[in-house]
Parts: sequence; structure tokens; C-alpha cells
Amino acid sequence: MAEAFVLPQPVLDALLAHAHAQAPRECCGILLGEDRLVTEALPAANIAASPERAYALAPAALTDALLRHPGRDVIGFYHSHPLHDAQPSAQDIANWHYPELAMVIISLRDSRVAAWQVGPGVITPLEIVQQAPVSSTLARSAAIPAAALLSAVIAVVLVGAIALAILPPAPAIP
Repeated sequence: MAEAFVLPQPVLDALLAHAHAQAPRECCGILLGEDRLVTEALPAANIAASPERAYALAPAALTDALLRHPGRDVIGFYHSHPLHDAQPSAQDIANWHYPELAMVIISLRDSRVAAWQVGPGVITPLEIVQQAPVSSTLARSAAIPAAALLSAVIAVVLVGAIALAILPPAPAIP
């Protein structure tokens, strides 16, 4: 059974839109997330000499992604095949230097998206799993600490108000 690679529907839609917008050129970009869950796709410039047949990610795009998204991990890269299947070509394999990262390929021939683990002498397909939008999950998890803090502040204010209400007045100082 193939290892799962989670692509939320909005990210999948963004990959397909980027590939269609760049056709007949190959598009490319960076996938951010954690473990095998993609949280964001960052389009990058394809600086290949023949972008209709190959892709080369602009080196500044990776540096920019790491600087603009601190704490987020690069978990893969993506590119499109405007005229071919969503399988790594011999050129894709020869130029791949990230065996621990996922290679995601978008085929415009059949609008299929596939993910691969490409290592020395080994090419393994990854099962793409779609998930609900990540932003709503992240918003809910960020709201829990905020709600706890707000509850604590309200409790302190209420305890202070009750204490002031039930205390007898201070005696007069002679």
C-alpha cells in the first residue's frame, strides 16, 4: 500500500489552476506543510531554458519561501506536464535531488495529479488523500488557546468584583 500524501482540495485546485495558467509551459512551485500534510502551495518561476519541455525552479523562490514562512517545512515540489502523464520523466528523475521530499506532478492531458517519492534507484507512488480545507482546522486549533485565555481573564475579573462586593467597608483610620 502506498504512503499517504494529504492534499486539501483548495491546494489541489490551486495546483491545477497554476498549471492551466502557465500552459503550454510547465509550471513549478514549492509545497509547504508538515509530515505529509500540504498546507500551502507557493508558485515559483520556471527558469528552464525550454520551459515547454522542462522546469527549473528559480533558486530565489526557495530562499524566499523559507524566509517568508518561518517554522513551516518544505515537504515537496510540484511541476506540470502539459502534454504528458503525471509520471516522472527520465529528466525529472535525473534532476531530482530531494529523496526525502515529495515530487508532485500535474498532468494537463487528463487533469490528474500524482505524488511520488523519488530516491536513488527507487520511484514510489504516494497515495493522494484529499482533506477538508486546512485553514478551518488551523483556525479552530488557534481559537482554543484564545478562548482559554479569555475565560481566565473573565474569571479573575468576576472573582475581584465579588470579593469587593462582599467585603465589609474598611474601618476609619484615626
